[in-house]
Amino acid sequence: MNKRPAPQPLNHRHPQRRSRFAIIVIAGLIAALATSGLVAFGAFHNNGQDGLAAVGPVASEHGFPVWYKDTNNVRLELCLDIDTYCLLTNADVPFPDQPLSVHTGNFPAEAFWMAADSFIEVPGGVNAALVLALEAAFANENPIQGDQVAFGRVRIRVENLQLGQTYRITHPYGVDTFTVEEDVVKDINFTEDIGIGAYTGPLNSRIGPFLRWDPAVSPAAPTGYIGDPGIEHPVIGSPYNTNFFMIEGPGLRQPGDPNGCPGRESDPNCAYTNLFALSGKYATNAGVDIVSTLYNRSSTGATTLHVYATSESGQAIEVDGASFARTQAIGEGGNYFASIALPANAAPEQVTVWNRSDTPPVSKTATPIDIVTISRAEYTIAHNATTGATLGTLVVEASSSDQFNDPVLTIEGRDVALVNGQATITNMTAPPQYVTVRSTAGGWDTEQVRVGGDTYPPIPVVAAAGANQTAIQGSLVTLDGNQSQGEVTDWQWTQIEGPSVTLSSPNSPVTTFTAPANPGTEPMTLRFSLTVEGPGGPSSNEVTVTVPATAAPEANAGADQQAVRGATVRLDASASTNAVSYSWTQQSGPSVVLTGASTATPSFVFPLRTDYSSADTATTIVLALTVNGPGGSDTDTVQITSRVDSVTIVSAQYTATSQQWRVRGTAAIEGQGNRAYVYQGTTCPAGPNGLRTDVPQFIGVADVVAVEGWEIRQTGPARITNTTPNNRVSVCTSAGGRQLNFTYRVR
Repeated sequence: MNKRPAPQPLNHRHPQRRSRFAIIVIAGLIAALATSGLVAFGAFHNNGQDGLAAVGPVASEHGFPVWYKDTNNVRLELCLDIDTYCLLTNADVPFPDQPLSVHTGNFPAEAFWMAADSFIEVPGGVNAALVLALEAAFANENPIQGDQVAFGRVRIRVENLQLGQTYRITHPYGVDTFTVEEDVVKDINFTEDIGIGAYTGPLNSRIGPFLRWDPAVSPAAPTGYIGDPGIEHPVIGSPYNTNFFMIEGPGLRQPGDPNGCPGRESDPNCAYTNLFALSGKYATNAGVDIVSTLYNRSSTGATTLHVYATSESGQAIEVDGASFARTQAIGEGGNYFASIALPANAAPEQVTVWNRSDTPPVSKTATPIDIVTISRAEYTIAHNATTGATLGTLVVEASSSDQFNDPVLTIEGRDVALVNGQATITNMTAPPQYVTVRSTAGGWDTEQVRVGGDTYPPIPVVAAAGANQTAIQGSLVTLDGNQSQGEVTDWQWTQIEGPSVTLSSPNSPVTTFTAPANPGTEPMTLRFSLTVEGPGGPSSNEVTVTVPATAAPEANAGADQQAVRGATVRLDASASTNAVSYSWTQQSGPSVVLTGASTATPSFVFPLRTDYSSADTATTIVLALTVNGPGGSDTDTVQITSRVDSVTIVSAQYTATSQQWRVRGTAAIEGQGNRAYVYQGTTCPAGPNGLRTDVPQFIGVADVVAVEGWEIRQTGPARITNTTPNNRVSVCTSAGGRQLNFTYRVR
């Protein structure tokens, strides 16, 4: 196992995280998965079912949720204390002695509701880092209002693993399994960010319930916090009771090394820790969100304000404004409501909603809007049988709750204003499913459109007899009307010109006939009509078939070819003229099986080599084509010659500790199905089906790829016998190339 330097500490401010994060957001991923040097073939996710339960209101000072709550009813706020237990220092904000605010840019580029790191470091063995976090960040890293994002993160990085081996990683939020496929610095480099987008997104991540310091282990967590990130400590909170970080797989540590698994300390294939650096702060504030502020105003000017808000249950929610006294909102299950009488004909003013239970009290402001109600949204279809046009008329009726000022109502997307509460749009080709009416006083309503009137007529039938053709006398001619349009109920083929022929199926979409003899010197013209019945019918269309004068056929078996052994060879006699039938036979070369020997385009597989005792030479197969037609017959031949391949071993190595072969090389024939077979020893065993893989000395096989050549990485013991010289490998290709007796290196 190769040893590499220990990894740098994997904290949340790792520069790779920031550069990758911007890419994730720009790509618009809801769930981002980044891997390097591995394939993840198995994982189970929490998906929030036993994790996070709810997200709180958005804080006005930074635009992130005030809290997230898990299924254990633990609420955590964004941890923003500097130089305490929140992973923030004076260097993380421009002005640490001033209030934190996104609006002024005085805010860290990332912060956390919860952050948990765990590390496994074994001298001479595995180095691993685990990050579990519920994180707040910005789409373009810098704190800018509108760029806020939140997500749940699971990150796993492990070094010093063995190539080709599978590793199982267990942590508080699940199990992930990886197979190492590349020899890179971080053999496992996995990041999963879920939730980027709406603040409800992290509820679907694997983060949750929140981890907390295990109260049974001293010291206790600092008051108000779930832990101290400066002290590694056991935790609780895993929904699977896996409050540890464990890696299982080959060659992680030596017996006696630290970080052994409980009860398996002597097992070199298991590494473990139950210590985490943990940060998070219990939420003390509940915050408040304004759902809507709506007003009703009668024709006499009497005005009533309705305010809807949300917070945690049991909060003191109040509403105030310039023209009315502070009013208590009534709550039920976290939903709050207040109904307030405004002075007669008072203009809508900004309303402030407070949560007086918070310390200090927090507030949100909003401007009331009117209530728009759509009472009618109907679309009537009308079909004009004369012109064939099918158009419709949309009628929309709506009203505003402001009956005193009568604000303007407009159909969204149509720039059509309602007059006396109604708008009519004519000559529409199709109705919208929904219509939205907006008011200049801020309100809106959306309603599904009801559709009535005529229905759409069926598609009229249109006959299509197909393209004009040329046919050799005596050949079978096919007339195809399947391109006809509409719901055809009846088909009728009739001949309208030329010597009479017999149609096989004159009342079907497809019919055939035999082209008649043309003993003259000029082409013969046959004309047919297809008539179809159905909606809007009947409809007719014509097609012409031309039969040239009698002429002797001329065979053309195609150009001579070169082919790769084992590849499919395709022959083409379509350039033959005046041919009615085709017959292919083999004249020389190793026997092949022709598929489609009585067609113009047969094929066969070029035989593989069965003996690699000598260097490859070209093999030629000769095939003869005979065509028949009204004017007689003709024969032509074609030669297919195998391409000669050459193969070279560039390097060959066997690593004794991991029993791994690594052999690389090139070949003259790249791609085209060519494969390199590597054997220990001085020969390449072959049978009637080509190179053998069922012999003990077989090491592996790889495709020959353009530019890269071929490479074999295979785990298995070296086989040294009296008949197999030590340190020798041979390679042969399916295309016929070989290199024997190459010395490999043993590590």
